[in-house]
Amino acid sequence: MQTETELPPAQFKYVVVERKQRDENGKEHVVYVDEPRIVFTVDNHTKYERVVEEKDKAAFPIQWAAFSRDGSTEWDGVPLEKAGFLTPATIKNLNHMGIFTVEHLANIPEGQIGGMMGGIDFRTKAQKFLATLEARQGSERLQELEDTLEIQRQQLEEMKEMLAASEAARKAAESDKPSKTEKAASTK
Repeated sequence: MQTETELPPAQFKYVVVERKQRDENGKEHVVYVDEPRIVFTVDNHTKYERVVEEKDKAAFPIQWAAFSRDGSTEWDGVPLEKAGFLTPATIKNLNHMGIFTVEHLANIPEGQIGGMMGGIDFRTKAQKFLATLEARQGSERLQELEDTLEIQRQQLEEMKEMLAASEAARKAAESDKPSKTEKAASTK
């Protein structure tokens, strides 16, 4: 028995199904509705399809969110084609297994990928690829934050200069004003 974390790759889709409904007069009518279904790809030759259950939404939250938003069956993540360590034939085989992204490949349980020639090696390479990508994105983000900090430091220095100039102008304006005693003496 597979646990939810060991579910095979899956995609969501809508299937038009025929339903019988009774109207307020009790008369039976046939209606057609879009029913959400989940398709599990067990291997290159075996697919299993059934009505979507709550546990499917929990097991595949990103895919379910995309599907329920716009009916998309696309997987979020880096497409296998961009990984660079897979041949087109391997990508095609992985796609037949329902694997479309590097993230998906990196997170497949060993029991599911172990039967594929080189599967565990592909999974390890996918994990390393994602770690490298994450590190690169982290350093890019760090550089972005450092650049923002430098800009803010420059703005702070400019504001300090403006404040000093404003303070100097205020003092100069005050020194140009005659004091009360000077005003009193000049009026006599």
